[in-house]
Amino acid sequence: MDSLLVLRIGSLLHDIGKIRCWSLRDRWTEHVRYTYEMLVDIFSEYIASTAMRHHSSRYYSVEYHPKTDIERIICISDSIASGADRPEEDQAKLPRPPSEIELSHPLTRGKPIRTLKGDYLRRFDEELCKMLREIVDGTKSMDLAYRKFFDKLSEERSPMMQVPAYTNPPINDHSIFDHGKLTAAIATCIYLSGGYKGERLEDYRFSLLSGDVDGIQSFINASRRLPDLVGGSRLINVALENAVRVVEEMLGPECIVYKGGGGFLALTPPSLVDEIGGKARDAFEESGGGLTITISYVTVNGSELGFFGDVWRKAIQNMRRAKSERRYRLGASIAPDEHVCDVCGLRRATATPDWDYPTPLEARIQPDYLCDVCFKRRDLGKSSEGISIDEIGGKDPYHLVCILKIDGDKIGRLLDGSRIKEELGKNMSPSRLSAISRLIHETSEYLKEFVEKHGGRCIYAGGDDILAILPGIEGLKAAPEMSRIFEERLAGFSTVSGGAVLIHRKSPLSVALEWVRELLEKAKDAGRNRFCYVLTPRIGVTPSEIAEVERIPIEWGVFREILRIADELVTLNIPPSQLRMMYSLITELRRHPEKRGKAVDEALYIVKRQVSRGVIPFEVGVQLIDSIKNSLFEYIVELFMLSRRGGIQVE
Repeated sequence: MDSLLVLRIGSLLHDIGKIRCWSLRDRWTEHVRYTYEMLVDIFSEYIASTAMRHHSSRYYSVEYHPKTDIERIICISDSIASGADRPEEDQAKLPRPPSEIELSHPLTRGKPIRTLKGDYLRRFDEELCKMLREIVDGTKSMDLAYRKFFDKLSEERSPMMQVPAYTNPPINDHSIFDHGKLTAAIATCIYLSGGYKGERLEDYRFSLLSGDVDGIQSFINASRRLPDLVGGSRLINVALENAVRVVEEMLGPECIVYKGGGGFLALTPPSLVDEIGGKARDAFEESGGGLTITISYVTVNGSELGFFGDVWRKAIQNMRRAKSERRYRLGASIAPDEHVCDVCGLRRATATPDWDYPTPLEARIQPDYLCDVCFKRRDLGKSSEGISIDEIGGKDPYHLVCILKIDGDKIGRLLDGSRIKEELGKNMSPSRLSAISRLIHETSEYLKEFVEKHGGRCIYAGGDDILAILPGIEGLKAAPEMSRIFEERLAGFSTVSGGAVLIHRKSPLSVALEWVRELLEKAKDAGRNRFCYVLTPRIGVTPSEIAEVERIPIEWGVFREILRIADELVTLNIPPSQLRMMYSLITELRRHPEKRGKAVDEALYIVKRQVSRGVIPFEVGVQLIDSIKNSLFEYIVELFMLSRRGGIQVE
């Protein structure tokens, strides 16, 4: 069998024996023997021995020490992947694992998210061996078998994803798979860079290859038509998959540290980084759609790689430099009598009109004329599983849709390890970065499903950035819940900011897309962890009219309280005349802010009168009075009106 394939299998599965070792509560140093026992019946004695001999410290019997160069490469790679978290000295004080194995959250100081007892571990042991055996026995090529069980092991519910690589908190925060994957990536790079060079980590070199899509937001928003938005998002995903596939085919799936959110990160041998980067760029840009991607890399030694946060910061700096230096080629010149693309305005339009989306021009209606690039994008959007604004808006009492955009706060300082070090006292090891980046990706996918469960659809979901369309009031109610989910899944270590525009389903989508990003930026500028929205219920509203509506970003906790009070008001039997009075008052406050003093007095009078008549409970009345004094009353009434069917026509 090919030595590189043996190396990859052995390094990926080198710690698989920990599951059986811990289920039996045997000495932690014996996990290498259990690795051999589990693998020898599935693969071969050669692979099982290679995977077993990956420790050379004095705590392990000499028979477990590496004896071949491949085994020495796995040993070195195991050490680098652990970074500064090598726990052998501490584990020597507790030679046996605890009765309950805990996997802690990577963004905490050891807070458990999963507790596993012996019976669970024994079941995992059986499931894992059965799955590996079935794949190996049912696949002709061992290389193909490796790719199959790599994919199965990387699934969220796989046994190797459930069990931590270490038992001691706080470093029990990444799985056996996360650690095995990075060990395999490092081992692959060492093998392809000339093989074993001795025990000095400084003698090994690695390149961290980064790819980042250029102008991703401007590309998605280049057109304001829904099929173009959907098609643009799909094109990004397809192009990114094509670029990542190049790395996987040349090196292996283990070398992809992260993909998603408009970019990827891969570990490569320095001798191949230029070739791989060039082919990945070509594969990305050949996907069509006018997309481009910037490729950059940073090269470090094995000792530096163990402190992955520092390497990540260097990679970010290199990427910024590469983007600033990149020169974009202009498209072909267009003759004065030729039609320019109605979407991008950059390329020559084809003669094929699109009557599905006519454009008003000089008081006449004409079809869209698109260039080849934008035509492909729109065609892809049309062929996608449809997102119908009419259908989504039809779920709202007033036929409103909510264009919602949320984005993580300070994610850069999270991934570069600076906050991990400052606030948790942990280093960003390669294995830990793998666990955290996967956590962010899984959170994005979870929020995408959450949007669909609330009657909406995601236009774009990548990394910590989401753009979605939901039914009007449902979108506003979903936004703080999405914020809570994000913060909860990241253990309170990171928050999100959000912006939203509510428009009538018949209004131009361009209005909302133009302003939702600005509202998000306003929320971030106000201190992050905030939400800012605008309601424009009238058909045909213009951007200048939205600009006249001054909204203050609200903290998520305050917005949740506003929603709670509004929902409570819905259950009360408030007369329609009072509803109209409240709604008129809100309109007055917006149009004539100089009359705020008088309007506040009128609002207080209305609320107190309703309380005295018994229409509004005393406790709710107190909350409303406080909201009036804190300038939150208009939000409460507005959300109350949006939640109630009938009474006031907001169209």
